[in-house]
Amino acid sequence: MDLQRVVKSPTPSYAYVVAPSLKHTRRLRYFAWRIDRYNGDMAAMTNHIGERIRFHRLALIACALFLLTGLVIGDDYGVPPYAGGQRFVAIDTLNYVLHGDQTLLQIAADRFYGTAFELPLFLLERVVGLEDPHYVYLARHVLTHLFFLIGGFCCYLLAFRLSGDRLAALLVMLLFLLSPRLYAHS
Repeated sequence: MDLQRVVKSPTPSYAYVVAPSLKHTRRLRYFAWRIDRYNGDMAAMTNHIGERIRFHRLALIACALFLLTGLVIGDDYGVPPYAGGQRFVAIDTLNYVLHGDQTLLQIAADRFYGTAFELPLFLLERVVGLEDPHYVYLARHVLTHLFFLIGGFCCYLLAFRLSGDRLAALLVMLLFLLSPRLYAHS
């Protein structure tokens, strides 16, 4: 980023950088405000994070309960019919990236599966050292469920930002998390 000049802000405690575009200027001004807000006081910054967690505690408790439920009943779900194919796509992708193996490009049925989620799951499986297929698919199911819950919490944050009401946002999150089709695939 080509910086043009440093401008003294109306608040005398910091200066912000004027970037080539207004968008970059706003971003830098925002980050300078965030840094200046706490004056380098980590205790104040930690207290602010604690306040935000307490403010959204109902949503976090709901997500924790859903996580606990997913861990308890996760073993009963079994293996979906497409899970093996997605895992093999991750294996073929890793072989293509590391060794230049062309098998991934020759299989017509698997070219429509993305690897942005499957490849990190496979790498995590290798790092942890899971070999038993039962535990491999159970770990994949738990991580998929965790990713689903993160998406549900982000849905809550979006609904809260749009409505400004915590209970309405919690209702939106619960409708998302309790949708049978989405929950069954998580």
